[in-house]
Amino acid sequence: MMNVKEMRTETLRKLVDETEATLEELSAELERREEAEQHQEIDRLDEHFRNAELSLTAIRDFIAQALSDLRGRG
Repeated sequence: MMNVKEMRTETLRKLVDETEATLEELSAELERREEAEQHQEIDRLDEHFRNAELSLTAIRDFIAQALSDLRGRG
């Protein structure tokens, strides 16, 4: 890349315009990907809820067993 200080004003302006256009394209693509990821996670909500339910069941069973063990010692 040329030294910016040596560029003609016209060339520098064109480079800025091209850079801004590229940045807009990149921002739009990033937004599209983030939205797609959010939609994928929303589509997987049932799976997330099932996993949470299984985890809570395991915790409840563990606590019940621990309480039972503690009561048996007393």
